[in-house]
Amino acid sequence: MDVLTTVDWTPVWRILLAAGLALPIGLEREVRGKAAGLRTLLLLAAAAGTLGWLSVTAGEAHPNSDATRIASYTIAGIGFLGAGLIFGIRGRLYGLTTAVAAFTVTAIGLTAGMGYPLAATALTVVALLALRPADWVKARTYARWTRAEATLHVVVSPDGGLDRIHLAVAGSRAELRALEFTPLEDGRLVVQMTVRGKDDDIEDLSHRIRAEDGVLGLATVAGAAQTIGD
Repeated sequence: MDVLTTVDWTPVWRILLAAGLALPIGLEREVRGKAAGLRTLLLLAAAAGTLGWLSVTAGEAHPNSDATRIASYTIAGIGFLGAGLIFGIRGRLYGLTTAVAAFTVTAIGLTAGMGYPLAATALTVVALLALRPADWVKARTYARWTRAEATLHVVVSPDGGLDRIHLAVAGSRAELRALEFTPLEDGRLVVQMTVRGKDDDIEDLSHRIRAEDGVLGLATVAGAAQTIGD
């Protein structure tokens, strides 16, 4: 019992606080199926909390040393991890928000570990508001004025199906950004189209293409406005 009362539990509570604050952010990323999910962000925040506490403790034990050195190197190190979460496809960036989330939980962990629980909690609240409710606000306010990108995969027959797709695009308000073709052995053609426009314009184009003769199938990949930066 004497051991329990003499042990300094400060680092334990700070590390648990860092992990606890990262938990809802990790859950949000996990639900969305992102690469850096619950376990990644939980461990990252706990490790940052440990290093934050160590940075403060080492600075107190060695007054002539720089107490922020460990924390600064931690921030620099997370930059390499964040860079690995970002990738580009055809000029579009993916994983940017997940990388920022990883940077954020590192800051939460360091802040909690260095003994500023209120600041760490405030950052957690801001991060959660930015990740989830911000989408709700966007969908009900300025989303109608924003433009998204979507990729349409269309299977057409060999007898003029491609010409009809061009006519459908020309008659819509969506902008054609990229076009690729993949011929199949039976003569059919798979057309991959990247289009840009308002959600209603992209939906209208999809209906137009489906209604054309010679179109045998159509699939739509989620728009870039919803996935870019995630």
